[in-house]
Amino acid sequence: MSLNAINSQTGDLPFDVTPYSVTIGGDVSGIDLRQPLSDEQVEGLRAALLDRKVLFFRDQDITTEQHLDFARNFGELEVHPFAPHKDGYPEVLAIHHNIDRPGQENGWHSDVTWRQEPSLGSILRCLECPPIGGDTLFSDSYAAYDNLPEAVREKVEGKYALHD
Repeated sequence: MSLNAINSQTGDLPFDVTPYSVTIGGDVSGIDLRQPLSDEQVEGLRAALLDRKVLFFRDQDITTEQHLDFARNFGELEVHPFAPHKDGYPEVLAIHHNIDRPGQENGWHSDVTWRQEPSLGSILRCLECPPIGGDTLFSDSYAAYDNLPEAVREKVEGKYALHD
């Protein structure tokens, strides 16, 4: 079932989004990320992202420049202040994991939530994925909050976290 069939808020989209679960994730088809996007496509993707929270674009063989062009459709790109970046591309983080470099991203985290105005999101592009492992997991914090017992929701209502 596509997003158009389950979510009337987004209206007709110029592509298809197949949900991964009830609340989070959608597989996008009908868009070629090697090509510039129309305003209608960008608007539809933004609506789909806000609805599904995570979007997947399978089998998109794009260059770094095309990756950045796609990302710029959603706002100004950020340069991470301390993470290593790809040579010549300060907006692209270089994340490499292998037996000699197991990586530090394996713990649960949310990207740059400590910023005064956190970005809309991150756009991951996997160039080489192992046959097993290498998974990136996502959670729906909205659904987690909505499913808290009423007593817990009342206890945390109005509270906030300070990230520095």
